[in-house]
Amino acid sequence: MWGLLLFLSLLLLFYSILIGDFSRLENLKEILIKRGVQATGAAFFLIVGSIVFKTPLAGIFWAILGWLLPVWIINFIQNRRKEKLRRIVKDFINSSSGLFDAGQTTPEVIQISGRRIPEPFATDFNNMLAQNQFNPDTTFPEMFEALSKKYKLPELSAVSAIISAAEQTGGPKAASQGLKKLARALRQRDKLMAERKKAMHEPRIAAFFVIGLLISGLVLDVTVLAHLFDTTSGKLVLSIGSALTVGIILMAYKITQSGDLA
Repeated sequence: MWGLLLFLSLLLLFYSILIGDFSRLENLKEILIKRGVQATGAAFFLIVGSIVFKTPLAGIFWAILGWLLPVWIINFIQNRRKEKLRRIVKDFINSSSGLFDAGQTTPEVIQISGRRIPEPFATDFNNMLAQNQFNPDTTFPEMFEALSKKYKLPELSAVSAIISAAEQTGGPKAASQGLKKLARALRQRDKLMAERKKAMHEPRIAAFFVIGLLISGLVLDVTVLAHLFDTTSGKLVLSIGSALTVGIILMAYKITQSGDLA
């Protein structure tokens, strides 16, 4: 036990000396957790699918869905959170353009916005002010760029570029004009995203209807009509039905995504 702890301590020591970037370990941890959840989902679907549909072949097809389903759920949660953050950032851009137009400097805009903006950005903005006061060499464009990478929001990277350009020439008025143009571009993007979602509404309903019919048919086959599928050929039919259902689910998920406008 003590030998293992000593080995891990030495490993962390050499890692910190040679690499020193512990964010890679955090990424590795996230990947391992994600893959572990996927493997658990796949194993669960494999066992349940094999039992319900009476053959491991059908279980394999359902295991594919079990592997992908956790990723879809995680992406859905992350996208919902990102949409919320985008709304906050869009409100910040609109309000800060007015503050710059009134002649406020960047630190003043950040200070006022830090009192108005919701979390998690309220804490980030206050930290930006503290960091700028503690280390004047750290600029606000650099900190906005860091926030953009932290939350994976290109809007904040655009804010960084606008403030950086305004600090070099034009001052607060130039920052205000740049942020107003950015706000118009974001409204256009939101309009395109709304139109894409509206266009995908009918195909999504049709896909859900087909998937519902297929799943209902499979449920009927393994309950009321179960005695008809006890033979080898019957189990093969259930496997084919499982493959078809899983394939339709994968295809429906693929065609109803709008990743190009994310």
